[in-house]
Amino acid sequence: MNGIDNNPASLDPTFWLKLNAAMEELRTVHGYKLYIVETRRTPLTQLLYFLQGRLSMFAADNKHIVQEYLKLRSTVGLFPVSETDAVNKKVTWTLDSRHFSGTAADIGFIGAVPQGGWDRVAEVVEKHGLKSGHRWPQEDSPHVEM
Repeated sequence: MNGIDNNPASLDPTFWLKLNAAMEELRTVHGYKLYIVETRRTPLTQLLYFLQGRLSMFAADNKHIVQEYLKLRSTVGLFPVSETDAVNKKVTWTLDSRHFSGTAADIGFIGAVPQGGWDRVAEVVEKHGLKSGHRWPQEDSPHVEM
């Protein structure tokens, strides 16, 4: 698998039932329009996410390494990022993700995030027995896991 997998069928069935119930509640009760950004990841995808924000050691003297990193992201079908974000913006803190087992997903809002939207998402997914990355010290609001 290359690129971003956003197919719910890729998820662990128990996790998907809980996530789907939470997303349905957020839609029907709170009027939130959400979608699944990403489900399973390959180790290569996770490595590329992990390297993002950790390329500063190459930015000054070895700019070509940053350019190769950006090309590799594109080649495997990941969302494009700016050179600045590639060097400075960390998006994950682990190489061992629950995305590997299908027990994590990233979700997003269609349109603007409503005031307090991620707080409400965290509340509802937790009510359905899941964990929200919005509550973590290194906040990852779109991340939901079992």
